Amino acid sequence: MGMLKGRSENGGMENDAWELLVAVVDGQGGGMGRGLVEAVKKKVAQSPCAGAGDQLLATAAMLPRAGADDGATGENAVAFNARRADILLGPIGVLTPNGLLGRSLPGWRRPLAAARR
Repeated sequence: MGMLKGRSENGGMENDAWELLVAVVDGQGGGMGRGLVEAVKKKVAQSPCAGAGDQLLATAAMLPRAGADDGATGENAVAFNARRADILLGPIGVLTPNGLLGRSLPGWRRPLAAARR
């Protein structure tokens, strides 16, 4: 990621006042995540955008073609990005029990629901 500048309270990111970290969470094939990343990059291209998916296909859909600045896969990646993001986007199914056809895990829901910003 081009904006990594050192250690800080929000996971190693030091953003300028206008630069908000947008995290997009998705599962299954990543189609909704790809659309959200494209929309974010179109409207606020200067803001860093991180994609977090439950499996590789979801993460890959949000990376280079859609425009995410970085991406990670797995339950811990979702939890980590939920904590450090200024804006958190994704389908409503990530918050519901057995959402996304059973792919939404309890390890996802807690950090997403408790996101502090």
